[in-house]
Amino acid sequence: MSKLYISDTKIAARKPYIYCICIEQPIALAYIGQTSQRQGVLGRFTEHLDDNGTLMKKAEEAGVANFENITVIAMDLTQYRIFNDLYSRPRGALEFLIHSSMKAKGCKAPIPFEVISYVANCSLVHDINIQKIAEEVTQNICDAIPFFNNQ
Repeated sequence: MSKLYISDTKIAARKPYIYCICIEQPIALAYIGQTSQRQGVLGRFTEHLDDNGTLMKKAEEAGVANFENITVIAMDLTQYRIFNDLYSRPRGALEFLIHSSMKAKGCKAPIPFEVISYVANCSLVHDINIQKIAEEVTQNICDAIPFFNNQ
């Protein structure tokens, strides 16, 4: 599974992604999302930063109106064909599983964080293959986010 960086030329490509947006200041927050939109993760992230964007709304609900030190981790899911549909229920199930796992990990992290995203449950969360992929992606996210790696 490949990680993308903002300098990566594929950051705006239409592919299936799962992503985590981390806010470090003034409090630690994480937002888990998924997309397969035309502008890729970059386009989705831009939408999140809009005044009416989901990230902005959820951050305000958590008591954060202004924030600094944003980290975005995006995982390209194209190697798993199950996630390649534009409107993928399996990708939504993956998002739900990762969101749930990250909520539990947030309490135990060296820098405790709150997961502020909204996810919907579906029957595919019981698919063992999606569960295994969710574990792998969750570990990749934890290896990359600042709440576990802030030396």
